[in-house]
Amino acid sequence: MSLAKIVVSGEVVGEPEKRFTPNNHPVATFNLKVENANIGSKPSEPFFVRVTCWRNLADAVSNQVQKGQHVLVEGRLMLNSYQAQDGTQKKSFEVEASSLDKLSGPSETLVPVSAAAGASTPPKTTQAPTSSYASVPGGNSAGSGHFSSEDLLSEDDIPF
Repeated sequence: MSLAKIVVSGEVVGEPEKRFTPNNHPVATFNLKVENANIGSKPSEPFFVRVTCWRNLADAVSNQVQKGQHVLVEGRLMLNSYQAQDGTQKKSFEVEASSLDKLSGPSETLVPVSAAAGASTPPKTTQAPTSSYASVPGGNSAGSGHFSSEDLLSEDDIPF
């Protein structure tokens, strides 16, 4: 078994884009500008990571995250393959978000709108995401497979 979990923080570049799958599931995507700390006197180049959020988290991101905000994203690292216009095969990394914390201003965990309205307590961020965060609907153009919350590990499952 392998684990491809990632935590990354950076600045949101552009407004999140919200779309719907053919099954009417919301999906939001945005790019994150990540800057490494300077090592010695050599400044490091920033890099960009594409972040995808599904279902309730997509709704929350599209309503609460804006260009220029600093966020911390936790999720699953994905490798996508595609064919460029010149015919060459390209690969890119993407983060499929399971949780997102806003770091600009007061730090807060993004709670999906439906969970905030109907739940008495927000979901804990230290546990594996609920199925509303983790389910990947069919027809995902990024090519990821289906998984459920049972497929994810919690921090209690990791031996270190």
